[in-house]
Amino acid sequence: MRSEIAWLVVCGAGCGRAHFEEQRFPAACPSDPRLTACYTFAGDARDHSGYSNDATVSNVRFVSDFDGQAVETTDTSRLDIVTPVLPREIYSIDAWIRPGRFDIEQIIFDYDQHWALYLDSRGRVGCRINASQTPVSFQVATIGEWLHVACVYDGSVLQVFVAGQAEGSDPQSPPPPEIGAAAIAGNAPVGQAGPAPFVGRLDRLRIWNAALTESETCAAADDCSLPRRNSSP
Repeated sequence: MRSEIAWLVVCGAGCGRAHFEEQRFPAACPSDPRLTACYTFAGDARDHSGYSNDATVSNVRFVSDFDGQAVETTDTSRLDIVTPVLPREIYSIDAWIRPGRFDIEQIIFDYDQHWALYLDSRGRVGCRINASQTPVSFQVATIGEWLHVACVYDGSVLQVFVAGQAEGSDPQSPPPPEIGAAAIAGNAPVGQAGPAPFVGRLDRLRIWNAALTESETCAAADDCSLPRRNSSP
C-alpha cells in the first residue's frame, strides 16, 4: 500500500468540494487502537489489525484493482472467520465494494446473530442488527463501479453511510453478547440458509470497536487517495 507517497491531486475539502493540495495516501490499516479487523486483500484474507481475525477462503480470486489488489467473489465463494474477535455493543464497519449483481439480497459481511452489512435486491446498502428492522440507503449502488459503504452503531442508533454521506438511521437495541461465526461476502456460519453471497469485488474492509464520526466516515470515503473509479478489467 502506498502509505507514505505524496501526490498532487484534486481533493475534496469536505466531501464533495474540490481543491488542489499535496496529499499523503493514508494506510489502509492505520495504527488505531479502535481497529479490530482490517483486510486489504493483497493476495490473501489476513487481518492486519493485530486481532488475528484471519479468514479462510475458497473459490475466490485476488485481482489487480482499486488500490493495488481486491478480492473477487462469486456465489460459491467463502471467506470465513471461525472464531472472530469482533465488537458487539458498539461498532463500525466500512468497505469499498464493486457489485456484480442486484437481483437478490446479498451479504457483504455477516457476524452471525449480531450484525450485518448487505445490499438489498434493488442495490441499496443496508445495515442490520440481530436480523431486526434495518436502515437502508436512498442511493443505489451501480453494478461494476466502486463505492464506499459503512454501518455505524453507537449502542442505540444504527446508521448507514454511502460515499461518506449519512443515508438513514434507526434506533436499535444491542445484539446479544454470545460469540458467533463471521463471514466476508456471505452468510455465517457455513451452511446456514439466508441471503445470497455478495458477487463482485471488495477491498479495504475494516471493522472498528467504536462508532466512527461522520467526518471520519466521510474521510474514509473521499480522502483523495482512493478516488471513486469505474470498473477495471
